[in-house]
Amino acid sequence: MLDEYSFRPDGTPMHQMQQGQQPHGQFPQHHPFEEGYLMPYMAGHHNFGQYTPNMRPPEYIPRKPFHHPGSIRTCVNRFTYIWFHDGRNFWAWIAFVSHRTIYGYRFNGHRWIYFEGEVNDVETFVCVR
Repeated sequence: MLDEYSFRPDGTPMHQMQQGQQPHGQFPQHHPFEEGYLMPYMAGHHNFGQYTPNMRPPEYIPRKPFHHPGSIRTCVNRFTYIWFHDGRNFWAWIAFVSHRTIYGYRFNGHRWIYFEGEVNDVETFVCVR
């Protein structure tokens, strides 16, 4: 039986939805623009700048280099796996590097969290696109 909620504002009847079906025009449960949703990693150029990335980092942990690869400034606006002298290591998105400090976001396995780290505390790192 149709009731007042079964009609669109222009008076045309709405189709009957099956249980669990999303209403037309609404986002699915996890839409890329929904708060907290992270798209899977996709290789290529990314430029989130100073904003939190909207995708997860790669699913793998890169092989730790035997040498220091140079300036971490080359990793700005790139996914970077960082190893620190104190044993910490994680995926990061580097937004800016000053003379002594790294600014960006680290991935905690679920979401990106702002972090700052000292350049001199970095043992080594790997940047990926």
